[in-house]
Amino acid sequence: MLFGLSLPLGFVGSGTGLLFVVIVAIGGFSLGLMGVDMFVYHGTYTRDARLERDGT
Repeated sequence: MLFGLSLPLGFVGSGTGLLFVVIVAIGGFSLGLMGVDMFVYHGTYTRDARLERDGT
């Protein structure tokens, strides 16, 4: 977690603002795709067995 917080601070004043924007955009895009995936496949079957079949 600390690395994730320190990474943006390392780009401050280094002249690589575009690289920072690209990294943040890729991270935001991947989080968005995970949210869509969770919404679309919520409650579906996995290998012919429900995930919460026996409480695990």
